[in-house]
Amino acid sequence: MSELDKAILFSEAAGKESIEDLAADFYIGSYFNAVARQVESRVQVGEDRSGMRIPMLLFNIQEQNKRTKKKLVGTLKKYLLDAVQHEIETVAEEAWASLGKNLPQKPVPPYGEGDTERAFEYLEAAKGRFEEARVATTRPGQYAGSPWMKIADTAQNLWREGELASDELLVKIFHLEHNNGLVFENRLKTLFDIRNEELSLSDLMNKLEDVVRDKTRITKWRKMYNELYRLIQNASPDWRAKLLPLFKKTENSPYF
Repeated sequence: MSELDKAILFSEAAGKESIEDLAADFYIGSYFNAVARQVESRVQVGEDRSGMRIPMLLFNIQEQNKRTKKKLVGTLKKYLLDAVQHEIETVAEEAWASLGKNLPQKPVPPYGEGDTERAFEYLEAAKGRFEEARVATTRPGQYAGSPWMKIADTAQNLWREGELASDELLVKIFHLEHNNGLVFENRLKTLFDIRNEELSLSDLMNKLEDVVRDKTRITKWRKMYNELYRLIQNASPDWRAKLLPLFKKTENSPYF
């Protein structure tokens, strides 16, 4: 089990949401939002009765996606910070002790969610510690070192960008590697397994419903999906011809 897995399990035991649920929510929301944007670009408000309701539904989809992303960013900030702290205080400390090295002063982690400056300083100090471990060890690649320097650096970027973090940065976090493989390999196995499949949005929701703990996450997206699909089906033939194919295309899906 990776150090980040341990940090995640600790957080979940304290009542926080699982990373699987948040990642599935983000993935579906990103896909749905991409579909919604393409639908929106083709909608002419007032063309028929359904057209008056479609823009509002598209707005709700986009707002739901923003809320999902905000929650994921906040959770990942804490998870990455916990993992870096654990690697410094447990793994690196044991390694230094085994080499007879004196530990430098430990950086003090931030305690408040909004303490961005202290978090950034802590992660900067952590990168220095990981570099020291890389240079000092006689067993390179087993702990700390370059992989954890990259994890700390990526965590800094997330703390810096906060709610404005790009989808690309979040996907990069899901693909971070520590010394023994992908950080989230076990936690997000289903998502990694399906990333190369050609799935429609409906297929994706069906697949992810089997792995999330909180089924209401899928229910809320499916409800909006069904409503949008129904409105388009009831629209004019021209609208149906333009919009229904968007529900089958797979290029809307972000690379995960």
